[in-house]
Amino acid sequence: VCPPPPAAAVFEFNGCRPQGCEAPLTVLNAREPSCEEGWSLEHGEPCHAACLEGYVPSLDTMACENGRLSPSDFTCIAACCLDALSPEQQQNATERQICDTAPATSASCVAPKGVDDAEVPSCAEGGYIFHGATCTSACRVGYVSQTKSLDCSNGQLEPSTFTCILAVLLNS
Repeated sequence: VCPPPPAAAVFEFNGCRPQGCEAPLTVLNAREPSCEEGWSLEHGEPCHAACLEGYVPSLDTMACENGRLSPSDFTCIAACCLDALSPEQQQNATERQICDTAPATSASCVAPKGVDDAEVPSCAEGGYIFHGATCTSACRVGYVSQTKSLDCSNGQLEPSTFTCILAVLLNS
């Protein structure tokens, strides 16, 4: 008997199969996908955390068990920050570390979340935008944004978000 919905198992004709997991979506400075194995993981499969060049993951591996990653997330720490942390802090780093030796201008931006009628991620360039780069607003088919682009500077988008409107309303 499979557990009732929402379930940690999927019914198949030959019985129940434990639910798989999705790679974390909102890890700042992580590669896309954030697991070396890809976006989707099978039950029991590991997720090897993957960060952008110059960053290291706060942990090596997460396990996919019954539809949940354990631990549920990781952070990508600027490699230069590790020198400032004790070995114990390096092992237990769970928050994004600020690196005194890295320029403040090196912070990436996260694509706006929760934008009605926008694609996911909401920037055509992906979920993360490098400092000095531009996020091109990405609306679903039939919708447009009057804000064509958002600029990333020091971890902040300017403007911070955009709105997708029905294309026929724009011409009225």
